Amino acid sequence: MAKTEADAKAKGALHLIHGEDVARGIVAAHRNWEKVGGQRWLVSDGRVYDWWWLMAEWDAGVGGEEKGLREKVAEWITEEGVRALPRESERLGRCLDARETWKALGIVPVRTAKDVLG
Repeated sequence: MAKTEADAKAKGALHLIHGEDVARGIVAAHRNWEKVGGQRWLVSDGRVYDWWWLMAEWDAGVGGEEKGLREKVAEWITEEGVRALPRESERLGRCLDARETWKALGIVPVRTAKDVLG
């Protein structure tokens, strides 16, 4: 994830896609090949995840340090003036938009990170 605290603190947006939705997208693309074939498509679950929120949830150490990420993230929130997690999209950096893909395929994603993280 990150080798140093500075690397972890620099993390912003994360985009994910569950394997089930990848498979559904491939099948839908084959069924709609005349419409979507030969083009590039951005595929994600349609959400933008905040690395800081995920790190606090996982609460692991950074770069061999014993202090958990939950405490580190709490420090970063104070330092950066963040009011709550997840941070606003403007603070996360590049936020991708996969709506056009799912609209062209005629389906929507059914899985999110919650299905993986619990």
